[in-house]
Amino acid sequence: MLAGVTARTQIFRRALALVLALVAFVLACDATAQVQRPQRPFTLIASGWERTLDRVGQEAGRPGATQAELTNLRVAIEEVQQGAIKIKEEGAARVATVRRLLDALGPAPGKDQPAEAEAVAGRRKALDEELAAAEGQVKQTELIIARSDRLLADITAARRLRLIELLKQRGPSLLSPSLWMTASVDFANALARVVEAPFAWYRADANSQRWRQSAPMLVATVAIVGFAAWPLRLWLLRRYGRQSGTAQPTYPRRVLASIVEAVCRGLLPALAAGAVLAVVLIEDLVSGMFQHALTVLVLALVKFLLVTGFARAALAPDMPDWRLAPFTDDSAGRINRRIMTLAGALLAYNFLIGIENRYPVGPELSQAAAFVFNGLIAAALVALVQRRNWQTKPAPPPVTELDEPVLPSRPSRLWPALRVAVTVIACAAPLAALIGFSELPWFLIGNLIDTLFMATLLLLVRGLVHDVMTVLLFEPTRASAFLRRTLDLDAALSRSLIFWLELVLDTLLWIAGLFFLLLQWGGDHESLFYFLAAAIKGVTVGKYTFSIVDIVFAAALFVAVLFGTRYAQRTLENRILPQTRLDAGMRHSVKAGVGYIGLILAFVVAVAAIGLDLSNLALIFGALSVGIGFGLQNIVNNFVSGLILLIERPIKVGDWVVVGTKEGTVRNIKVRATEIETFHKATIIIPNSEILSSAVVNWTHKDRMARIDIKVAIAYGADTRRVQQLLMDCARAHSQVALHPAPQVVLADLGANGLDFELRVFVNDVDYFNVVPTDLRMAIDAALRAAGIAMATARTDVHLVDIDRLAPGLARPQ
Repeated sequence: MLAGVTARTQIFRRALALVLALVAFVLACDATAQVQRPQRPFTLIASGWERTLDRVGQEAGRPGATQAELTNLRVAIEEVQQGAIKIKEEGAARVATVRRLLDALGPAPGKDQPAEAEAVAGRRKALDEELAAAEGQVKQTELIIARSDRLLADITAARRLRLIELLKQRGPSLLSPSLWMTASVDFANALARVVEAPFAWYRADANSQRWRQSAPMLVATVAIVGFAAWPLRLWLLRRYGRQSGTAQPTYPRRVLASIVEAVCRGLLPALAAGAVLAVVLIEDLVSGMFQHALTVLVLALVKFLLVTGFARAALAPDMPDWRLAPFTDDSAGRINRRIMTLAGALLAYNFLIGIENRYPVGPELSQAAAFVFNGLIAAALVALVQRRNWQTKPAPPPVTELDEPVLPSRPSRLWPALRVAVTVIACAAPLAALIGFSELPWFLIGNLIDTLFMATLLLLVRGLVHDVMTVLLFEPTRASAFLRRTLDLDAALSRSLIFWLELVLDTLLWIAGLFFLLLQWGGDHESLFYFLAAAIKGVTVGKYTFSIVDIVFAAALFVAVLFGTRYAQRTLENRILPQTRLDAGMRHSVKAGVGYIGLILAFVVAVAAIGLDLSNLALIFGALSVGIGFGLQNIVNNFVSGLILLIERPIKVGDWVVVGTKEGTVRNIKVRATEIETFHKATIIIPNSEILSSAVVNWTHKDRMARIDIKVAIAYGADTRRVQQLLMDCARAHSQVALHPAPQVVLADLGANGLDFELRVFVNDVDYFNVVPTDLRMAIDAALRAAGIAMATARTDVHLVDIDRLAPGLARPQ
């Protein structure tokens, strides 16, 4: 047994060595091939490009060039242009390298200067020649690129001209009775061919060996669809779908039910039909006209299922409590019926177009079909977009958390304009067919249907994202509570976040919609995709290249770092800092410092993601310093002052301060200004620079203790020692009066009306500064009354002039 193991080990080692040797041989051959592969001279490459461009220029100007030929010519030009751009970049890099080497050599010596070494002079000459060759290569590639751009523009114009010529083609007149007779005969023959197709296939291939071998796969697919997908659909509808017995479902529940209804009534049936068709096509179970007719029919049916399923999921015509859209019951029912009618017309339209593309019919039948089917679809579209179908329920006026009414938004003018545009285009299609245009009606209706479908899809995406964001930020769910708690989001900040996210989403959807609109309505596909690829690849400005992907990625990183900073601040505030002995002001400073660090880090990460050299930021800040000197000096001054306030901490959050005539509690120290809340609950915004440049009274700079002085006037004749003892007893009896420093009673003055005593006490917490004096005054009044000690009252002497002259009158009886 040991010998067997040893033998197997030796065999394994030999096999492993053989494999390693083969791998090394292949790599060596590949490396040798790469080293020895000859590189074509640039002159040969450029001459080949010139010949290609000459050929394309001649063929593009030929009057009979078709759309397919123009597309092939465009592909050839793009290959030349991409190759030229690549060689141009290589040449530009070589130019930069050679120039750096020449800069290292320095300028050539003048006539009156000593000659440089022969080796240096030879090297300088070689570098000059190499620089001239590289610059010539770059200029030649730039010329080829410019010529390619001009040819691409010519081809785009030629393709647009071909499209216009195609749309201007005229067919036979529909006013001729013979056209309708011929069209009827052709339609009967075409229908007979379609109906006969499955029978012809059955007679030819149904009993073939291929069918018997592939039939089990089809049966298995149908079984999976019937015994797995259908029960899954029923379970999803029963578990997460709309329930007739549920009254007033919550908003998240309605959103989930709508998604489930769309999936189960639209997507799953479409996928099932597509799966069966895929098996039929992959296994090649059918052939000929029957295969094409079946494919066209199933694809049209898939579109029908998707449109009707999604419409019913969004409108919920039979269950108004589950409806997401704010339509009335009558409007929801009418819209659903109109969409069903339109989907049925589109089913027949797509089937007819699919059959005609593969098996062309006569011009009479094509013209008649264009009028009939485009007329049916136009009637369905006009009936759908009528204003009475889109009546919504009156919504209650929205209010904010503070019950402040929100001004109603102005009604959008986009929807009326869209209704008019759809009506005009839909009515123009059958009219164009009636006039005699053969291709224009199909172009109008087909593009209109595709445009409406794409617009509906974009609106559904927007609505779904809006609903998900609303559920995550406002609805009382665990996910929303976690987000609000983690990111420290209040209602106002959540609304602001939703606004900006929707603004970004709307911008992206508008760009996608406009791009699709240009593609759909005759825009050159290659030109648009080339423009999109160039935008994604980036625009070169100087030494830097800025691309949309990098900018979006940088923005995402910036937002992610900011959210991470927010989460870190929240964790510090709720979990870490409460376990320390830091006061509230210091905790705020730590939290604000983490916020500043996160903001700077987010900026640096975003700049690095875009591709800017961070070492050149000094130039940017130098340029900004000019703007700071002219207009931003005040802002920067306040920002730096805010940093000084957070680091030096002359005031901190929670301090009782007096700045000039402004007095209150510090609530927040921000980048530009400090918020102070007065005792009347008013907020004062003071610039940080003003706080640093003026005298500030901080009652709680060292600690929370504050002194209170209470003046008491006692009538002359009272026992001063007794009064002193009573005042001390009142002070010691109060719970908020500090024992250290101890209360103190002084006889401040012998006043005109009495003895002026002053009680001086310290309170432990400045928050009781307004409460303790009232308590002490009430206690002093009660103690003095109990001791029989009178408080001093103001005395006023009145002197009457000429009292002797007034005496007789005063003595006269009344």
